[in-house]
Amino acid sequence: MKKILRDQELAKEVHRMSAIGVPQDQIAIKIGMCKKTMLKVYRDELDLGMAEANEMICERLFKIATQGDDKVSLTACIFWVKSRMGWKETNIEEVRDFAKEDESVRRLLARIRETEFTSEQDNISNTSSVVLEGESKAED
Repeated sequence: MKKILRDQELAKEVHRMSAIGVPQDQIAIKIGMCKKTMLKVYRDELDLGMAEANEMICERLFKIATQGDDKVSLTACIFWVKSRMGWKETNIEEVRDFAKEDESVRRLLARIRETEFTSEQDNISNTSSVVLEGESKAED
């Protein structure tokens, strides 16, 4: 197996690109190395660059939240944490009375089953008569 030597200048460049948010696939292309090899050789630089950048953004966002700042910086920070760090806004609804919820679900399911059964019965009783070849329907 061929051993790839680490290049210190290349390591700094990988770190810098990772820190500014360049996707790893594109970093590999830029440095002329397949992604799998790059991940083995420059794993620390990739992880550290991203972690340091996220730390700076979080610190900036904290300062904006606690000291007030311009709206453009805040928007940029929010974009960063959502796109780079996977943060998201979520709405969580809590169910407080499980017994009541279970009863509501049971009633809804019962109504659905009744509707399905009624529909099946209607289809059976409302079937039109089949006219076989050579026979004709009785005319009024």
